[in-house]
Amino acid sequence: MNHQTKTGGRSGCQTAQRASAVWLLAFVVAGLALTGAARAGGRYYVVDYPASNAADELQTAVTYTLWIPDGVATLRGLIVHQHGAGTTASIEGSTAAYDLHWQALARKWDFALLGPSYHVLNEKIDLSPGGSELWFDPRHGSERTFLRSAPQLRR
Repeated sequence: MNHQTKTGGRSGCQTAQRASAVWLLAFVVAGLALTGAARAGGRYYVVDYPASNAADELQTAVTYTLWIPDGVATLRGLIVHQHGAGTTASIEGSTAAYDLHWQALARKWDFALLGPSYHVLNEKIDLSPGGSELWFDPRHGSERTFLRSAPQLRR
């Protein structure tokens, strides 16, 4: 039996092209479906606070991004997706509210998803200017700023 017989009269090249076209079409359809699901998911709200110069206030700038799923009449809770310490974690934390896995969890339970992103300036985990301890220890103003953001995010 030759190759022509095995492939129904098509050459190996034609069979490979057809298989590639089918996979490409399947990939495009799946991608469009996922893109639609990601876009139709909810609403975003953002509040920014600059760093304060006062010793008893938050001395690190912060951005709070809140995601609320579509179709939720009453929110039952809030998931705070907090990043770690350091500049890389700070940058990565800016995407927390856009994470589709965390959004799925929030949607399942009618929760909102909050992604705080503290804009640390260095890798130090101390109280130096731009250090991470300025935000992760609530005694240094992050608690008050966090609580102050709630009414502003509701608007």
